[in-house]
Amino acid sequence: MDPSGAQSVAPPREPKHLSFRLRAFISKYGIGNSEGTGYVKMGRTAPQPSAIFGTLSTSVTVGKVLLSCLVCLCCALADDGSLLQLQERVDAAIANNKPAEAIVILNEGLKQNPEWREGWWRLGNVLYQANKYAQARPAFERLTSLDSKVGTPWILLGLCEFEAGDYGLALQHLERGQALGFPSALDLMGVARYHEALALIVTGKYEQAQILLNFLAREQGAPQEVIVAEGVATLQIPVLPQTIRKAVDSERFALIMKVGKAQQLIALRKTSEAVAQYKRLTSQYPNFPSLHLIYASLLVQVNEFEEAKAEFRLELRANPKSMLARVRLVLLELDLRKNVSDEMVSLAKEAVALEPGSYIPHYVLGCVLVREGKLEEAASELETSRDLDPYSSRVRFELAKVDLRLDRKEAAAREQKVFEELRPIGNSFREFGKLPMSVYDGDPVTSGPGPGPGS
Repeated sequence: MDPSGAQSVAPPREPKHLSFRLRAFISKYGIGNSEGTGYVKMGRTAPQPSAIFGTLSTSVTVGKVLLSCLVCLCCALADDGSLLQLQERVDAAIANNKPAEAIVILNEGLKQNPEWREGWWRLGNVLYQANKYAQARPAFERLTSLDSKVGTPWILLGLCEFEAGDYGLALQHLERGQALGFPSALDLMGVARYHEALALIVTGKYEQAQILLNFLAREQGAPQEVIVAEGVATLQIPVLPQTIRKAVDSERFALIMKVGKAQQLIALRKTSEAVAQYKRLTSQYPNFPSLHLIYASLLVQVNEFEEAKAEFRLELRANPKSMLARVRLVLLELDLRKNVSDEMVSLAKEAVALEPGSYIPHYVLGCVLVREGKLEEAASELETSRDLDPYSSRVRFELAKVDLRLDRKEAAAREQKVFEELRPIGNSFREFGKLPMSVYDGDPVTSGPGPGPGS
């Protein structure tokens, strides 16, 4: 169930124009207009990406110099004379808007030399330009095996997977690509962050998505797509921004935009304006799921604790099945008082019953049981929480303390060690919007899910 109380919606395919900036990036380095007057997509001049993405895009001159720059930065140019001849044939095919011919030539060269990095790069680019994401993926996958410590191929692979609707893999590879890094001249940070945030939204990792969107919302002239995504993530609706326009009526979409703009104020550190905006919104939409919850959480940040508790209770009235309203109210009470009330215990247990598959309510119930001195029961809840999310640093820290109090010294040491490994991952994501490179040291290619930002 969606914590916002909204009906869950299967993640739909993103409309093509939301990846336009990537296509412009590929055109910029692979199929460019040498005059630099626009971006060319298979012979059709397209508008500058800034017209769609605003400051998410940077207009630059497109031409052979930039193509050579990308090749030098990302690929090793082939020394084989026959491959150089193939490159010229590929260039000619692309210049004449014959992508199918270019693909045939590239496949010919790659059969001769499977290690031809620029060949794989160009093949992936041409296929992506033709919207053939399934065929482009193997090309970028091959590049990641040839250059596993270079971030750019991982990002382009992740973007391909995103276009194909494979959001879980897209998220893993976008995270990896940003952690490994790429030359700033490639101007990939904005598009990578944006698509990673969207992948986080449709996989239910809303708070992490908000962290990334806040980076983008701080930029001058942040485009509407970012504001909509902020609203969707904040209201915890697992739908892509462009889809939400068609899925809700105009009034609800206007509300999502207002929430997104309020979150932008928070990102810009205009907290008092955001508080005023949410006060108006909760008054205007008193029964809309998650609004009182968001407002209450903001009030906690500005130390308005009594008003925050009242808003949490209003959320429970408007949205009786809200797990998050229960756990955040309990956590606030734990911070403000030493004794545990019957209501706190009841709310924590209700939260577990509402969403037993989420690590959060088990963690909160564990904290309540610790305060009550019921350490064995607390350890059991915290272990369940850990098993549901092995990458939560705060769960590991709390469990280490409980194990120590139960004289489980080896278990406490293990949990403390994992906590110390996870903490810098979460700190890096919150501060820089990416995982640290150390996450992937000694692990060049991983098929399973990697560590997330933690919490």
